[in-house]
This record gives sequence, C-alpha cells and structure tokens, in this order.
Amino acid sequence: MRVRDPLSGYVCTKHTYWLRDGEVAHFQPIPEVVDAELHLRSLLADGRENILGTAWYRFAEELAFASLTEEQLMARCERSNARSHAICLYPETVHFVDLLSQPVFLRKISTAFSGKRSRYHTIEALKFPGVSSHERTRLLGKLKTFSDTFRWSPD
Repeated sequence: MRVRDPLSGYVCTKHTYWLRDGEVAHFQPIPEVVDAELHLRSLLADGRENILGTAWYRFAEELAFASLTEEQLMARCERSNARSHAICLYPETVHFVDLLSQPVFLRKISTAFSGKRSRYHTIEALKFPGVSSHERTRLLGKLKTFSDTFRWSPD
C-alpha cells in the first residue's frame, strides 16, 4: 500500500520505504504509522483535506515533536530502523492534524470567539495519553501561544 504524506514524502508500507526529497529511507513496518495513515485517510474522507499541504500541517509536526521526549523519539526511530523524524513522529502528527482540523476546537481557541481564560481552559482540558507532565507543559505552551494570535473564521 503506497500512501502520501503531503509534506514529508511518500510511504510504501508494503515495501517499508519512505521517499522524501529524492532520498529513500527504509524502515521496518511500524504499526502506529500504518494506523495513523488509515486515520488520516478517514479524516480526508470526512472532507478535512484543507489542512494538508499547509503551515497547519507543519504546526501539527511541531506539536508532535513537543509531545515526545527525545528518548521516546530516539527509541521509536531505533525500533523502526528509520532515520527520518517525520516517520517516527507521524502517529502524533496525524493526531494533531485531526485536532487542528476540527472547526469546533478552532472556534473555541480563536481570539475572535473566546477570551484568554476560556481559550486556555479549552487547551488545558485536552488529554494527551502517554505524554509526560514536562512534555504536556511544553505542548500546552505552544498551543496557548498559538491561540493568543489565532483568529478563526469559517470559510
């Protein structure tokens, strides 16, 4: 099965390679990556393709990076035999793509609709299973900073 990650490359889960910027990265099958890809496909089927290929996707990658410790990321890369952080972050990236493509969430954290206290409360109520308290603090900080300037308007 060959799938497309719009900014990070092409993945062939059958042959376990990731094509990016003309380089081929081989990795062992990572069930989390395949699951994440299937989840992303369901989001696209629901009409949430507007986030792909945008700065939003890069922000989702940034949040994914903030959600893992360096040790967790290195362990996943080592286990998968992947050198690309994009591969190792993909499950978390898709999780944040899901979050950032939900209009209800975006409205709740928009300066156009909510005051700072309400925005921060919405962000602090988010659950991130498996994220340590230190990474959670870092992650929530990034989301709060984002919400301080974000103005959502339905298209």
